Amino acid sequence: MGIQEKPILRIGNHELEGKCIKLAKPLVVMRRQELAKKKYPGIDESDHSAGGTRKTSNKFDIVDIIERKLIFSKRPQPIVVI
Repeated sequence: MGIQEKPILRIGNHELEGKCIKLAKPLVVMRRQELAKKKYPGIDESDHSAGGTRKTSNKFDIVDIIERKLIFSKRPQPIVVI
């Protein structure tokens, strides 16, 4: 889709016409990955006390950067098939 084209969304028998707007602040899509759990020495794994038996660490990967959004603000137009 080019920048000058108007996006069209079809849902069932309805069609919406929208516009593309650039965001003031880009958004980042991230994926969280849980890394290996570390065991504390001398603590039984079956112990579920409030102190906790394992420590986890997370890794975040940037999947995408969103710079534009599509806005469909008009009412949907019905698609009539003759």
